[in-house]
Amino acid sequence: MTNPVNAKTSTLLSMEPEQLLEYFKDEVDLHLPDNIDTPEARKQAIAEMNKAAAFICYFKEMEIIAKNRKRAQKRRGCSQEESDRLLGIEEVCEAYKRICETMYDAITKNMTMKRLMLDEVKLLGKTT
Repeated sequence: MTNPVNAKTSTLLSMEPEQLLEYFKDEVDLHLPDNIDTPEARKQAIAEMNKAAAFICYFKEMEIIAKNRKRAQKRRGCSQEESDRLLGIEEVCEAYKRICETMYDAITKNMTMKRLMLDEVKLLGKTT
């Protein structure tokens, strides 16, 4: 899978959760379109949906990797501090996955509402 952020997975997993949170704040640049009234705006909305979908997959993958690494470290007898750090990374990835899912859902709802409005206008015979 293509990495939508500009850092290696190993680098991200070695960060403290607070650092990772700050890094993702800077890297994740999803925007809810103001409108989808023009073809250009719809293209932008679709691009944002695609970006959100890529981030969702990426953060789910990061969450799984962090969870597996935490389990492996526990089996090796790592410290509680290291276990907590990996849990924090897992939680940050899960939170960002949910944020991206929310953004994706919001855009799809806007697109659906626009489609329903256009269908209603068409049924009423008010198309131009």
